Amino acid sequence: MKRWLLAFCLFVIAENIAIGRDSKTLKTKDKAKKEHPAIAIVVCQKSKVKKLSIAQVRNIFLRKTSGWYVLERKSTLEIKKQFLKHVLKMDLDEWKEYWMRQRIQRGLLPPKALRRSYTVLRYVSRKKNAISYIYLSYLSRKKYEKFRKKVRVVLVIPLEKEESQSKGKEKE
Repeated sequence: MKRWLLAFCLFVIAENIAIGRDSKTLKTKDKAKKEHPAIAIVVCQKSKVKKLSIAQVRNIFLRKTSGWYVLERKSTLEIKKQFLKHVLKMDLDEWKEYWMRQRIQRGLLPPKALRRSYTVLRYVSRKKNAISYIYLSYLSRKKYEKFRKKVRVVLVIPLEKEESQSKGKEKE
């Protein structure tokens, strides 16, 4: 019981510190809202995987399927909330609770969380078994041009129109 309580407290403290740091960063950036009609699940071009279903992606991100280096997004990003809703069928609180249970029951930690799409693409393009997600529209931007031939989109998740007008701002 004490071990479980200690693990829970450490998880809550760490998450609150991360959220506080991220929200300060979000407030300092005043970029215009952009439309993002879809989320792209991306893997390294060297990967043998050509296509994945939503169920397969869900199992990979919940670590029910092994062999993948999963890169998650920061909790304060709108893309994370959309991904949780459409792929994992969870909200942010349910996701946190899931990983708290996994930590206690199986000793698993949540996947590494990244903020910038550029960093996500850099990691995925270099690691053969890496998987993550970004807004599909980012792949057509000049800033990400060098990654187009190094990553492969294995699944596109369309977003509802009102949802695609992001409430939160994401660092590119």
